[in-house]
Amino acid sequence: QKEEIRRINTILELKASPAQINAHFIFNCMSSIQEFMLTGRIQDANTYLTTFSRLLRMVLNYSDEESISLDKELQMLTLYLQLEKVRLKNNFEFKIEMDEEIVPEELEVPALFLQPFAENAIWHGLVNKNTDRQLTIKGAIKHDTLYFIILDNGIGRKKAEELKSEAMRHPSKGISLIKKRLSLISKKTYNAQAGFTIHDLYNDEQIATGTCVEIELP
Repeated sequence: QKEEIRRINTILELKASPAQINAHFIFNCMSSIQEFMLTGRIQDANTYLTTFSRLLRMVLNYSDEESISLDKELQMLTLYLQLEKVRLKNNFEFKIEMDEEIVPEELEVPALFLQPFAENAIWHGLVNKNTDRQLTIKGAIKHDTLYFIILDNGIGRKKAEELKSEAMRHPSKGISLIKKRLSLISKKTYNAQAGFTIHDLYNDEQIATGTCVEIELP
């Protein structure tokens, strides 16, 4: 009975966390639409609203799910990145690459777990660059573990922290919630491999060249 209660509590926590991420994400999207309207970018506002509506329908459809297919997760991630392209006036490129052995329709992952990392890469690493903004998301399977790499060629975490105002210097809520969800997955599956690490990238002159996030899922 204790084991069953623990299992149910873990599932409930897993279902509650995506809803919190959704609220945070939806607030940011609505703020963007408002900004477009106030600054006269009416066409961008219409394009953004159409894409946002598609994404919102998917988010609401899957918000109660403990997990979804990787195929659906990548669809939502693509819609989110398309929104950010509009927001950044198309001065931003992204690509999503999955290894051949990955069949996205057959793999289950936590809902909307890639988006907060992509958001961090864009708004902390890339937004302060004037040109050549690049974001790459890769997926692979190794030894029964699903690996994702989120790579940006932005200004790096140290420089991004220096540019923040005091009011903005707080941990990302989205990333904090993902960390909690991955911890819950580790408990549920008795697998300590569910987690992520963040690496700063530098060239030979020790100048920051971006950030790399590595995510592991059992």
